[in-house]
Amino acid sequence: MQVGAFFSIPFDSVKTQLQRMQANEAGVLPYTGPLDCASKLVRAEGIRRLWVGGMPWAMRVGPILTIQWLVIEQLLRMETRVGL
Repeated sequence: MQVGAFFSIPFDSVKTQLQRMQANEAGVLPYTGPLDCASKLVRAEGIRRLWVGGMPWAMRVGPILTIQWLVIEQLLRMETRVGL
């Protein structure tokens, strides 16, 4: 699951920037699309900018995943005891 997060967080960061963008006084939007947004973010703040949401994601999803794995482990033990 962490590998999936590592590869999906940059897309989420770009999506969030596109959703939050506002036109300037002349009515021009700062980004023309996802690739333009990603390239401008990387040029302005470096490649690490694309993974800014990693820690909040881990804090939000980490406990859920831990509980999920514990429950699955217990279900598998019960299944073994019952003989399914």
